[in-house]
Amino acid sequence: MEVVTHLVNDTVEFYKWSLTIADKRVENWPMMSSPSPTLAISCLYLIFLWAGPRYMQDRQPFTLRKTLIVYNFSMVVLNFYIAKELLLASRAAGYSYLCQPVNYSNDVNEVRVSSFTCTFH
Repeated sequence: MEVVTHLVNDTVEFYKWSLTIADKRVENWPMMSSPSPTLAISCLYLIFLWAGPRYMQDRQPFTLRKTLIVYNFSMVVLNFYIAKELLLASRAAGYSYLCQPVNYSNDVNEVRVSSFTCTFH
């Protein structure tokens, strides 16, 4: 039992430490203020993985060809847009692509890079 208590205390301490180094610019953005939304979505996904096959067990498969084509095309467009914006903002900020320290300033280009790295979150 002592090992479990030690593990929980270490986890809580790590969580508190991670909050101290969090990027203050993004704390008010959707799903960035705490890990709760991401954990909730992950749990819902796992429930879906468990319940989905049971729900579809005696049913015909859905026809999703057109839906998947639209989804995949939209992901290509979104990722192209994110890559373009990251490239333009990082060039404007004067980034080195080999090694770049994190800049937590509120510079327009730095916030732009932060927003597009979190876009696909």
